[in-house]
Amino acid sequence: MEVKDSLNIGELSKGTVVAGAEGINRKISSIEVMEVPEVISWISEGILVMTAFYSIRDEPEKQIEVVQTLINKEAAGIVVKLGRFVDELPEQIIELANQHAFPVIVIPKDISYINVLTPLYERLYEEKNMAADQLKNPFKEFEATEFTSVLDAIDYLSELGNSPVYIEDIEGRILYSSSQFLADKWRKSNLLFSQPIYPSYKQKLEEWVEAFQTKSFTRLMIEGQKERLVLPLVSNKSVFAVVHLLYKKEELFNAVSPKYIKELGNKLSQMILNEQLLHQRERLRDLEVLGSFNDISEFNNQAIVMQFKSEVTNANIHPPNSFLDYSSFYRKKLEKFARQAEGFQTVIFEKKHIYYAVFLGEDGSYQSLVRKMNVVIHEYNDKFPEDSFHISISHPFEDLDLLDEKIRSVTKTMDIGLKIQPEEFVYSYDKLGIYEILFNLTSDSAVLKYTSDVLGSLSGTDEELFKSLQVYLNENGNVSQSATKLFIHRRTMTYRLQKIQELLTMDLDNAEHRFILQFCIKIKELK
Repeated sequence: MEVKDSLNIGELSKGTVVAGAEGINRKISSIEVMEVPEVISWISEGILVMTAFYSIRDEPEKQIEVVQTLINKEAAGIVVKLGRFVDELPEQIIELANQHAFPVIVIPKDISYINVLTPLYERLYEEKNMAADQLKNPFKEFEATEFTSVLDAIDYLSELGNSPVYIEDIEGRILYSSSQFLADKWRKSNLLFSQPIYPSYKQKLEEWVEAFQTKSFTRLMIEGQKERLVLPLVSNKSVFAVVHLLYKKEELFNAVSPKYIKELGNKLSQMILNEQLLHQRERLRDLEVLGSFNDISEFNNQAIVMQFKSEVTNANIHPPNSFLDYSSFYRKKLEKFARQAEGFQTVIFEKKHIYYAVFLGEDGSYQSLVRKMNVVIHEYNDKFPEDSFHISISHPFEDLDLLDEKIRSVTKTMDIGLKIQPEEFVYSYDKLGIYEILFNLTSDSAVLKYTSDVLGSLSGTDEELFKSLQVYLNENGNVSQSATKLFIHRRTMTYRLQKIQELLTMDLDNAEHRFILQFCIKIKELK
């Protein structure tokens, strides 16, 4: 309680600040009545003294001395009852109080001390109880802290409990995870949208959602694992997610009041909903930016389209009646990839649940973008093999009227790459665009007849020889490497190649013949 607060409580509200008004923010820690001048021995910091100056009514110098002592001891202020023993205060008290911003309050003589003191004591008692209760609140500083993102907030909670913290939707998909994460019997992964491994987690989630209708939290105890608080995140009286707050400090978290856990949940709920709204605005802004591109020369003459694909995009999560925009979580992940392509303006967008980005940059930056994304994607996939990303990259273009065409092209490049090179992660049009042409040829009857005539019976009946020819061509005619790939002796490989030449009447040492065979095999594979 501050002095200014006391002026609105009980009979003290009839008082008047006659000096030291700039000090009304001083905190009051205790209140005492003083009718003797010997105050030095019991005055403490933050005390609010009430007096009528009865014992020193005829000694203004001692009255001044009392006020000076209170100032020196950093008291909260003084309340003086005027009109009973003292009709006015010495001018020097007024000057001292104003000089040191020390509040001097006067009250009329007909106000009894008890009517002033009782409500003030009650308020101090409530505040002290609240302060004691706050000592049991491990989330006190969290409540008072402003965070720039939900991830920052749960990292703070993770440090507080010295354990992982994560947020799951009501079907168990992970939405946010602290930087600190350890696999346990509930879940082994903190990858976006990954689900628990706990055998009966679906049943447990249903039980929690039901329990949260009347409870502000529950506790999950799994044998051999850290205890955890599980609390609901709520909007419009509906649970849309749950927070798992693991902890080591049992003495701190076991005694926490449900009131503080509920406040924690309310803050996180509001932060997530605000962040969702922000992401939706960013998505609309990106679409507006995309629609406003008129002249690519504004962006130094080059645009590139990229498509992203992973297990998350394949999941296509769009639960009905959900408060959450799941695409916003994925877009945020893509933004981390896009930001690593320095020198480009990037716009991320979605079409029919497929995610794309347009990169706008300088002429000649295409190869550097391909190299950079190769490094970024491979590093990510090496670290998180269960969430492998694939990207396809269009050829650069300078006319934004070609955007729709490039989107179709990069989509086709992704389809082709996944079909013929699933072990690769980055597909570029300049490497795989030829396959789009080959795909079109697979419906040409003349091409199919030619392929059949060239490969003859080799493609239909002798799988061993056909596979040997494929490997040989893929290894650029290197017999030793081909034998190693097929786990056979070099002499065996040489024998098979001689037999292939006899069957096909083709010279495998002739570059043009090898090209014809490679073409026919590709058509057969794609068909």
